[in-house]
Amino acid sequence: MSFTYAGDPAATNLAAVRFLVGDTDTTDQLINDAEINYILTVETNVRLAAAMTCDAISAKFSRKADTTTLGLSVAASKRAEAYRQRAMDLRSQVGRAAEIFVGGESIADKDTIEDGSDNVLPTFRRGADDYE
Repeated sequence: MSFTYAGDPAATNLAAVRFLVGDTDTTDQLINDAEINYILTVETNVRLAAAMTCDAISAKFSRKADTTTLGLSVAASKRAEAYRQRAMDLRSQVGRAAEIFVGGESIADKDTIEDGSDNVLPTFRRGADDYE
């Protein structure tokens, strides 16, 4: 299983995904480079790719049963739930990063927006039914 992480999330998208997911420990590898690189071909947004990676890790833990042996307990379901929650957190961060644009705050802004040749005009506007 190929695993690379040099401690610099800004170096590559793969490193950024590993950092956001928390899969940075070479002694406890959760997902390999090829799987993350595949996810990055499907999703170019790094946070959404990290969320998809969390979903994949959660699916791996979901297959395993919680076990207790000689007083030692391993709760795979808790790890699966933690990665599901991390995926939801990452997706919500993407929504918060969206910029809101309010057009037409002034008459000049409104005229500039309406005069733009590549702007999508609203379906309903004053004068839309006027025949010239």
